[in-house]
Amino acid sequence: MLNYYQLEQGIGISKYLFPDLSPINQKSAEASKDTVYLLDKIDIRKNQCCSLVQQLSQVIDNESFASFRKDSPLNKMSTGYPQWALDRINQRKVYRVNTTHPRWKHRIGLRYSDKKRVHIAGLGDVGSTLLTGLRLLGSDTIESIGIFDLSSQKVQRWLHEGNQIASINYQAYPTINSIDENDLFHCDVFVFCIAKQVPALDATNVDVRMAQLEANAGIVRHYAQLARKHEFDGLFAVVSDPVDQLCQVAYVESNHNEKGEFDGLGLYPEQVKGFGLGVMNARAHFYASSREDLAHFHHEGRVFGPHGKGLVVANSLTDYNPTYSEWLTDQTLKANLVVREIGFKPYIAPALSSGSLSLLATMNGSWHYSTVFINGVYWGCLNRTEHLTQEWEIHDYPQTLYAEIEKTYRQLEAFSWSY
Repeated sequence: MLNYYQLEQGIGISKYLFPDLSPINQKSAEASKDTVYLLDKIDIRKNQCCSLVQQLSQVIDNESFASFRKDSPLNKMSTGYPQWALDRINQRKVYRVNTTHPRWKHRIGLRYSDKKRVHIAGLGDVGSTLLTGLRLLGSDTIESIGIFDLSSQKVQRWLHEGNQIASINYQAYPTINSIDENDLFHCDVFVFCIAKQVPALDATNVDVRMAQLEANAGIVRHYAQLARKHEFDGLFAVVSDPVDQLCQVAYVESNHNEKGEFDGLGLYPEQVKGFGLGVMNARAHFYASSREDLAHFHHEGRVFGPHGKGLVVANSLTDYNPTYSEWLTDQTLKANLVVREIGFKPYIAPALSSGSLSLLATMNGSWHYSTVFINGVYWGCLNRTEHLTQEWEIHDYPQTLYAEIEKTYRQLEAFSWSY
């Protein structure tokens, strides 16, 4: 038996009873044209608090990697929900809500203004370059940019230099302001660009990104706890390496109380996003452009997975070729090493492609590459976001390609479950 409720945001449907909600009858619920919220109870650690339903597989049981497949067998199973409600999936008006989460009511009420207040922590090579990109391109999306760094000299430098980036159209650029640590989370978007350790240019036989995990995990843990303290409701964007693993650290650590118990009172899982895949797509496109037989990548190619080892580049979703894809993947993974061999740290393209451009796309609801949270894993793919709600691309994947990306997903899953 299903229960129907009138919520402020729309119609709630659930097999569970909620004495504190306002019940309505099925006829009234069906007559309403409002958004539908499927009120469920699932694992709090491995599922989003509020997720857009794109196909039936996302309604059945816990979230799973099958949610990325249009041809998933789960799409043929019965959900137990009325057809009139499921018919609204194609209108993007059905959400699954995890009521196990202690703040689910607050979550479904979150709405954000068109122009965002962005705060950046860390003004090193990546942070300062990212800041430059946001200053130049953020006029339609960003209200203001707050900057923080442990070095007051860096802050003062970018207050002067950053605000002096302008044409005669002076109002076209968001103002840059200095902020202190206690103000970091008084914003809509927090961007984590702090890196304690960046391997030297002559470092060899080392996964540069994973070498940064141990050092940077402690720093992101501090800011995740600070976000919890300030009851931060905005986007927690991770740009520092290793992006995908640090997202997991931020989410999990923010949700532990002083006793070390996971209580769900920190960041929502979908509130954290990692920005590292944008540059991998740009690098794959760069190498594809060097070959006439890979010109189709511009329209048909995709990248999946982490920003580093485990990345999968697909030459095409419609005409997948393992040989082409393996070559593109290999070239893309080596791209940063090429720049290091020339004698430079490869931070400009990541800061702009993964950082500035992808962040702006996230803020304005456009398709871009970043992570989404699915079954406890921060997974890199093409997606878009609205009010923290994630929508990812769904395909009928060639079986060989699907096996490759699922393999990488399982590797990230092993890390997330062990953390």
